[in-house]
Amino acid sequence: MPRDHALADILPPDLAAAVLEAVEAGEFASESRALESIVAAWHLERVERRIEDDELRRLVEEGIASGDPMDGDAFFDELEAELGARAAARSDAA
Repeated sequence: MPRDHALADILPPDLAAAVLEAVEAGEFASESRALESIVAAWHLERVERRIEDDELRRLVEEGIASGDPMDGDAFFDELEAELGARAAARSDAA
């Protein structure tokens, strides 16, 4: 099979061998198609990571804007007490 690119010139030997192996196994029609697919996957991962980062930034900003922070342990203690009181009220009503 003729080589589309001199992979050894652009990739470390182990990666070049992996691409050639994938082409020879029929996973890709050519080295060019393999590299195109690999770069597209890398690009998609970058876009997804950027979206995740943007969403995380938005959530942090939303949290900051929501007011003063609460102590997590205190919050869960209050929540457990409230849920316990609701459960007790239901069982008393039944």
